[in-house]
Amino acid sequence: MSPAEAGSVTVTVICVAVIAAYRILCWRLDRHIRARRQQRLDLAAWQSHAAQAARDVDAARAARDLAECIAIWNATQHDIPHQTRRTEEDQ
Repeated sequence: MSPAEAGSVTVTVICVAVIAAYRILCWRLDRHIRARRQQRLDLAAWQSHAAQAARDVDAARAARDLAECIAIWNATQHDIPHQTRRTEEDQ
């Protein structure tokens, strides 16, 4: 093999190695970007789930508070008509 042919083969091998390294780096970068994107999507899904759970807890508390208010209202309503009748009878 002549020195010119050896130089040409060397240049070809180096170019192929550089292109292969470039493709490997691009592939790894793509995998890294996809993994980060998936982490963000997972985090957003978790945050959405946590927000929904918080809304559910607030709704449960509101329902419990409403039920307690209704129970208090109903308990006081039984007394009011009697008191009203007594005041009407007294007049």
